[in-house]
Amino acid sequence: MRPAVWFSANAHWEATANRAVRRIDGSVLRCDREQTDLFCDGLFRVEIGASTMLASWREMAAMCGMQPGDRLKIESLARRLGSNPLQWYASLRSIDRDHWTAIERWNGGDWEPVEACAMSLAPSVATRLAG
Repeated sequence: MRPAVWFSANAHWEATANRAVRRIDGSVLRCDREQTDLFCDGLFRVEIGASTMLASWREMAAMCGMQPGDRLKIESLARRLGSNPLQWYASLRSIDRDHWTAIERWNGGDWEPVEACAMSLAPSVATRLAG
């Protein structure tokens, strides 16, 4: 399978992006958004223009040779996690920065432009993100 850039049209949060972590006892914790934010040292997203050429999840699965049964299993799991696979899109090519319309960080209650939250970040991190 080829690497792809993956997007969700869900404006609030893509549930399948939540992290899973293995506990000391070997059990797995399926994190929610707040826990994923904590474990990943922040949540960020890149918004792209509507004219950017993307394939739907089902188109991408077919292009990559995924078996229909495997695709259906992934979709079923995603729905159980609270996701909607009809909101998934992907590209086999990188998305050039001139197609980006925003870079945002989750502030615990809403998505805000990186420029607005940069003041609360370490200077070296803020420079890398803004720049």
